[in-house]
Amino acid sequence: MNRPALRDAGMLVFGPVRDLEDPDVVHWLRAFPSMEERERIKAAFYDGPVWEKDVEPIVMPMIEQFEASIAEATEGFEELC
Repeated sequence: MNRPALRDAGMLVFGPVRDLEDPDVVHWLRAFPSMEERERIKAAFYDGPVWEKDVEPIVMPMIEQFEASIAEATEGFEELC
């Protein structure tokens, strides 16, 4: 994945993070201001030219399995950052 491209699209990106139990697994954490902004930012990025021309052709052939989940930070999390 291209971290600068994700950040340029408006995502706060942590990663890649290597899995300590499986060296073939990489985690990416992305943060968004809200669920509404998440949908807008993702749609703009994944339907846009950077993903379609520069990132997807390189990244997708390397991905054997893709899994995503959505989590929400607990109250006060931002104060810790």
